[in-house]
Amino acid sequence: MSQVCEKAEPHQSAEDDTVIRVAVCGEVSAGKSTVMNLLMRRDMLPDNVGRDNRPVVFAGYDDEPGFEYRDDQAGFVRAAGLDDADVLAGLENLQIWYDNAALRGYEFIEVPLTTAQELTDKDIGLIRSADVLIWVTIASQAWRLTEEKIVKEIGAARPKHCILAVSRADKLRKIADRKKLAERLERETAAFFGDVVFLKASRQRVQRCANSDEEWSYAGGEALVKALTAAADQVRTDDSAMGERGVSSDDGSPMVNEVTAITFTSRRNPKFKSKRQLENGGSVVAPFLSHRVRDIIDTLGGDAFAGCYAVGHPDTCAVILGDEDQCRALGHVCRQLHSEMVSMVGGKNGHAMLGSSMATQNHSIIFEDVPNLGFLFLRTNSKTVPRSVAQSAMARIVRSCAVTAA
Repeated sequence: MSQVCEKAEPHQSAEDDTVIRVAVCGEVSAGKSTVMNLLMRRDMLPDNVGRDNRPVVFAGYDDEPGFEYRDDQAGFVRAAGLDDADVLAGLENLQIWYDNAALRGYEFIEVPLTTAQELTDKDIGLIRSADVLIWVTIASQAWRLTEEKIVKEIGAARPKHCILAVSRADKLRKIADRKKLAERLERETAAFFGDVVFLKASRQRVQRCANSDEEWSYAGGEALVKALTAAADQVRTDDSAMGERGVSSDDGSPMVNEVTAITFTSRRNPKFKSKRQLENGGSVVAPFLSHRVRDIIDTLGGDAFAGCYAVGHPDTCAVILGDEDQCRALGHVCRQLHSEMVSMVGGKNGHAMLGSSMATQNHSIIFEDVPNLGFLFLRTNSKTVPRSVAQSAMARIVRSCAVTAA
């Protein structure tokens, strides 16, 4: 069924959002799709999706499981299943919705990687935006030098909390072999991964996991989710600690949570690096944006627009990303729509806590009053960034701003 949406769709503010983003990475045919299926407890994702040109796969919780992608002829397509996996060949992005309620607080991204030399800015940006990394390695040739090289090349973009998932562990028939491998991985990967989980998730077993807790546990799903939960708890602890001690600057010195003059730039789009000016000639003043927030915005791509009417400066649009004139024009329209929506549905305790998203065939637009930041709006290219990804980015920005001000 083809869906091309052009009307605004209100959604609840993500002020209390605690979604954990998990990047699932590994070399070609390492078993990343198997890990995704095991987590979803559904055999949804075909092996080697997209064949030679594999899309970035996003997965999130929804009451109605299915797939969403953009077809050049049909527009946005929402389907319950994939009758023909070849339809995905050439897609840049694929959105999957799973109904495993145990993981409703997570968002997963399968990032297709090949070699350290072929890592792209988009790969690095997606990995940097994640809270947790799951690296998938094949048991029979686990943790090769090429894998170590990729992980090292990712560098500082690698999340603090990482899990090593060893796929096809059922191929190791002897207990002694599994023990020997576990000991080697402990020695060689302790600097990179906090947990190592062995998986016995054949496609047939994954298919049985939907209706069998025993099969799911045997396949390694229970152990993987346990490690993931521990990492997520640590992420939340880290965020709380960050809120207590304040945000640090590049040199490690504490940043005071106050309105600070900054220059908005984009690493992905160096064309727009000029200082933003107020009508009176002064610099635009906006709340301090942490590196985390800027990294989230950067993952939206160089052709995205992002702007903000900062707290204390409600009449001035600070352009974060994109062409200044077009961005300000978009901001003006978004503010008008937001004002009309608030007047219709009201707000919490007299304050607008309502956000909205809308989509056309080519673009997704999202705007929201973000506590401690201001009125933030985003416009992304639907061909490269699914609307769900843009919505997730907004939710993560809201959460980061709430932490910064805690």
